[in-house]
Amino acid sequence: MKRNPSNKEGFVADGHNRARQAIEPSIRAVVEMEFTVRWNAASLWQRFWLQREINREVERRIAEVAPPEALYFCSSETTMQAHRK
Repeated sequence: MKRNPSNKEGFVADGHNRARQAIEPSIRAVVEMEFTVRWNAASLWQRFWLQREINREVERRIAEVAPPEALYFCSSETTMQAHRK
């Protein structure tokens, strides 16, 4: 049986992108929930700036969990793991 190339074990070149895609929705949901009160009270113009602030906070939290300079390892028995240099 042929194995899917994305299921190979070892370091993966697109590990950072995979990690981002996996964690971004949950991080974004948490951050947006934290900004809900401010968002609901904001005018249209203020919402524009709040959206930028939300995006920056999401990026900051993603960088903490999945740093771009890390090496990412994938094995068939475990989920992808980040290994910091």
